[in-house]
Amino acid sequence: MLAINQATVRVKGPLGVHFELSVNGQRIAETQVGKKSSLQETGVVAWEYIGVDLRPGRNALSVARTR
Repeated sequence: MLAINQATVRVKGPLGVHFELSVNGQRIAETQVGKKSSLQETGVVAWEYIGVDLRPGRNALSVARTR
């Protein structure tokens, strides 16, 4: 169990994509992305969402690539 109801969520994918994170059916705003990293050599990009609200119990997270 978490001590607080927020978490940091990291997602990664191919270089050049943008992500849409949803938690329990609610889209998380891109303004909550605290850090974006990319590594040209491996062709990977990673986004770190900060302060993602979670509810007690199970939570459904989903990620869609938009590009």
